[in-house]
Amino acid sequence: NISYETLQKMEELYGDLSFAMWKPTALEIAHIVLSQEETYTYWTDEKIKIRLDEGLFPDMENVESFEVHPVIADMVLVQGRIMDTTTDVIYTGPAYIPSDVRLLSLLDE
Repeated sequence: NISYETLQKMEELYGDLSFAMWKPTALEIAHIVLSQEETYTYWTDEKIKIRLDEGLFPDMENVESFEVHPVIADMVLVQGRIMDTTTDVIYTGPAYIPSDVRLLSLLDE
């Protein structure tokens, strides 16, 4: 068992641990979402996992809008809701976000 005091010390040293703990689950969800997309139909599970491991995993807490950098080709919304501010289309996670979506508003806190 890990004491609350130990967790507090770890958080002081390494920051918010919940984000790091959530990442493996989020990557698994993203893997499932991508494997259902036509682009990834013929990719092996390993190739998809490598792509995800090389990807960005931003902490969107306290973010209201997000401009997608041009180098980002694929996005997966793991949790929550976002709106494409160009088309007003709303996506609810888990969901694949098309590559033409470039400006997002986060709808959930």
